[in-house]
Amino acid sequence: MDLLHPYLFIIMEQTSPKKRIEYIDLMKGVCITLVVLFHVINNTTIEIIDNALTNIRMPLYFFLSGLFFKKYTGFKDFAVRKTNKLIIPYLFFALVPFCLLAPLFREDFKEPTFYLMAIIRPYNGPLWFLRCLFLTYIIYYAFKLLTDRLSKLLQIFIIIAITVIVWLISLYFREHHFSEDYQTLNHLTTNTLLCPFMALPFMYVAEWVRTNNILNKELSVKQQILFFIISASVFVLLAQPHVYFEGALYGDIYPLTYISAFSGIYALAIVCKRIKKLFFFSYIGRYSLIVLGTHWAYLLAIRGVVDIRQTFQFLLILALMPPTIWFFKKFFPYFTAQKDLFKYKS
Repeated sequence: MDLLHPYLFIIMEQTSPKKRIEYIDLMKGVCITLVVLFHVINNTTIEIIDNALTNIRMPLYFFLSGLFFKKYTGFKDFAVRKTNKLIIPYLFFALVPFCLLAPLFREDFKEPTFYLMAIIRPYNGPLWFLRCLFLTYIIYYAFKLLTDRLSKLLQIFIIIAITVIVWLISLYFREHHFSEDYQTLNHLTTNTLLCPFMALPFMYVAEWVRTNNILNKELSVKQQILFFIISASVFVLLAQPHVYFEGALYGDIYPLTYISAFSGIYALAIVCKRIKKLFFFSYIGRYSLIVLGTHWAYLLAIRGVVDIRQTFQFLLILALMPPTIWFFKKFFPYFTAQKDLFKYKS
């Protein structure tokens, strides 16, 4: 019975009377599943599918984050909240549990610089996103502060201008890679300085969708089917190669990067709103940050111990997530964004 406790906990959580927008949890569950899938399997050998998945994976995460953007009572309040939700988990998962596994796979784990580098350029690779998302929130907050009195049209023009410039810089970086001696500089420049600016349109559209209640507008079954077919087709057919947000690769044709991503997000939203909740995926979606912070360590541990096919690695990692979520929620709530480590006034 004790072994089943984390799985029974899912049932209690899912039947809780606490009101939630259920299909958002499901969308987050699909998103984090795609992230894990990409890290384990990387490609499906079907180019059009690979392009589509890489075109939506990170934009979906940014869009879902943008749905919850608020200024709160001021920048200090905003920064403290985002530090609790992003920076504290970033630091925690950069060192725990990943560095506990380091002695199994690295000879230099005793060096102090090992743990410093675990923060600057995490060995827990997926954590780059938490740092990137924090900066995205800060930049978007500044954008809202500076442009709130401007017209929507002018705001959109400014965002497009910023992202076009960053896209051109990314093309330059693609042709002029840093040398191997400067991998850390390359890493910090690409996903820390460029990616937040490319994420601005997803934050902007997500906030507009929320304030105008777009996702909650009712559609007939025929409309849902029609809009899904159109948006899914555009998503798949316009998906580009060379889209990899962590490496500052944003595609060869600027507009398609966003047209494909937004079409895929809308298609997924239609499906998730129709389904509302899927037991397992809704649960891991609700606690996607814990999944993001732990799945890489599991992957390294599995590959270091046993030799099994990537499909089984993926399924095993997913199976480990319910007890992992239960454990970190119970014992480390202040370090996994379940409770606030730093207090704020409002």
